[in-house]
Order: sequence, then C-alpha cells, then structure tokens
Amino acid sequence: MQRRCASNNHKCLDVDKFKCETITRSSFVNRVCYLEAKQYMIIKLKETYYHHCSVTPETVTEFLAAPSMGRYYNENIRSKRDGTHGPFDCRDHPIPTL
Repeated sequence: MQRRCASNNHKCLDVDKFKCETITRSSFVNRVCYLEAKQYMIIKLKETYYHHCSVTPETVTEFLAAPSMGRYYNENIRSKRDGTHGPFDCRDHPIPTL
C-alpha cells in the first residue's frame, strides 16, 4: 500500500487519516486535507503545503463552498502580509500529535 503524504521539503506527513479533496475549480488552491478529530487542516496552494491548527469544521465547510476559495483563504485563514498571524496559525495553536 502506498502512503499518501503532504510534504513541504521537510518531512512527509501521513494523510491517510485525513479527509482529502483535490480541488479543480481553483487556480490557487489545489488540495485540502482535514482531520476533524484534531481540527488540523493542510492546504496545498500551488505546489506548497500549508498547515493550519484549531480549524473548526464550520470553517472548512465554508472554505470548500466559497465561490472563490482563494479569496476566502486570503481573507479568513492565512497570515497577513504585514506578519500578523492568521486565526489558525500553528505558531499560535498547539500542533496536534498524529
């Protein structure tokens, strides 16, 4: 069995326990993986994976249903260009043990 993973050139994070969706309707968001039990989301933007912690199921539902996933991500999830951490930044929330 081949292991599915999200890698950021650091280490492979096994995503077999995550619910993953390949996104084809966005030129910015390519893949979303979410582990609801740990409120842990991994998003592939272009070719880079970003990890987000303490993400509520409601946020994931809204993100996946947004007319523009890129706009929703930039306005509601990501860290800001001025260095302000986003609301789900793993630097401010515990990174779950998997």
